[in-house]
Amino acid sequence: MISRPAVWLATLLLTAPAILQAERLPIKTYTTAEGLVHNDVHRIVRDSRGFLWFCTAGGLSQFDGYTFRNFGTEHGLPHSSVNDLLETRGGEYWLATDGGLVRFDPKGRPDRHVSQDAGSTTERPMFAVVMPGDAAARAPAVTVLLEGHDGTVWAGTRQGLFRLELSAGRRSLRAVDIRTPTEYPGQREIADLLEDAQGSLWMASPSGLYRRWRDGSTARVGTQAGYRHIIAAVNSDLLLMYLRAGFQVIDSRTVEPKQGWRFRSHLLWLDVDQRREYPPSGGAGERMASVLAFTAGALKGTSPR
Repeated sequence: MISRPAVWLATLLLTAPAILQAERLPIKTYTTAEGLVHNDVHRIVRDSRGFLWFCTAGGLSQFDGYTFRNFGTEHGLPHSSVNDLLETRGGEYWLATDGGLVRFDPKGRPDRHVSQDAGSTTERPMFAVVMPGDAAARAPAVTVLLEGHDGTVWAGTRQGLFRLELSAGRRSLRAVDIRTPTEYPGQREIADLLEDAQGSLWMASPSGLYRRWRDGSTARVGTQAGYRHIIAAVNSDLLLMYLRAGFQVIDSRTVEPKQGWRFRSHLLWLDVDQRREYPPSGGAGERMASVLAFTAGALKGTSPR
C-alpha cells in the first residue's frame, strides 16, 4: 500500500493542479472525463501487482497506467462510498465502505444484489459484505482498514473498532471495546489506525488518541480532541500525528508531545512546535497540499533541531 501521506498527496494531485509555489511538478489530472469513476477520491492504494486502486464517493476504480476499470453498486457493491482498500499478505482484497466491510474478488461474479459473505462457495460473488457477529446488528460504516503483524484484519468504523474473525468457515466482525466516550455517536468513530514496532495498535478518533497493547488492554492516551490521522511512525518511539489544530509528535513511551521538532521533506519544512508550514500557505487547499507533501521515508532518522 502507498503510505498514507503519499496517498493523500496523490489524491490531492487529482483535484488540485498547483501544489506549492515553491516548486512546479509535471502533473496530469485524471477525472471522470478520463474514466475515473468519481472525482471525490478518498484514498489511493497500490497493490502487489502494481495496480492503483482509487476509493471514491462513487465506487472503486482500478488503474493500470493507461485505463480505468470501474466497480459500483451495479456490480454488487453495497454502497457507492468506498473509504479504503486493503490487500492482505495472503492476497485477499477488503474494502471499507459506508455499507460495511466487503470482501472483494475482482474475478468474482458481479451481481446487482448485495451478497453476504458465506465463506467458501463454488461461485464467489465479486462483492460480499461481512456482517457483525451479533445477528441483530447492522453492518457498520467502515472508515479505515489495517492488517496487523499477526495477520489480524482491523476495521475502524463510525461505531468503533472491529476485528475480522473466522469461525466454522464463516467470517464475521467482532466489536472490540476501547472505552470511547458515548455522549454522542461521533465520539466512537475511528479515523485512522497504525500498528507500531512493539505491536501496539494506535487509533485516531475525534474523541482522542487510543492505544491497544498486545495483551488486549486499552487506554485513551491522548485527551486532545480532533485526532484525524496518524501520519507515520518516525522511529520506534515517535509518531507524527495530524490534528485539527496542526501537528504533534507523540512519544509512544510516555504519550507526551515532543517539542521543537522540524521535519524536512522534498517540498517544504514543517515546524511542529510552531505548527506552521514553509512556505506559508494561502487557502485551505494549498495548506493541505503542504501537509500532504510528506512521505514516511522523509521522516526516518529525523532529529530535533
